[in-house]
Amino acid sequence: GAAMVAFSAVVLILLCIINVWNYNNVTRQQDGTLDMLSRFEKEGKPPIAPAELNIPGPLKHFSPEVRYMMRFFVVYCDTNGDVIKINQDNIASVSKEEAIAFVRYVQEDDRTSGYYEGYRYLVSETNRGTAFFFLNSERELQATKSLLLVTALVAISCLFAVFILVYAFSRRAIAPYVRNIEMQKQFITD
Repeated sequence: GAAMVAFSAVVLILLCIINVWNYNNVTRQQDGTLDMLSRFEKEGKPPIAPAELNIPGPLKHFSPEVRYMMRFFVVYCDTNGDVIKINQDNIASVSKEEAIAFVRYVQEDDRTSGYYEGYRYLVSETNRGTAFFFLNSERELQATKSLLLVTALVAISCLFAVFILVYAFSRRAIAPYVRNIEMQKQFITD
């Protein structure tokens, strides 16, 4: 019993560590990409410059093709919070109405970053107002969920296998002890 509890605790701790680390790593990469997009916007550059081969920041270890895989949109609001411009050049799946609904959610949530509807967002103050960056993170979130599912299934399988082995071997280990007790009882009664 105690061995099974200890093993279960170790497996559960490892499961948590792996998945929390993975989630934090994915979120850090998404935030780094959003930070890069925000810096480009503040410097007056296009959010992704195709001619720029040396990508700074979190994407420097990836192929230059990564920039073409990023799907994002930016909504610009004035100081009153009213939408003044929407940049959808790097996304096709979000309408202007949906982009505005995303911004309204973030404005109500009153946070500067987070996840919403499969997008990682960043709120960045500019001299003209506020820019809301939304980076499509569905693929990364799905990979995170898949890792959680796989590690949970592996953990359950390991726990089940160890339980069977502990049960089988503990019966064998206890059998001589039980026979000894039975022989002592028979000796005492004789």
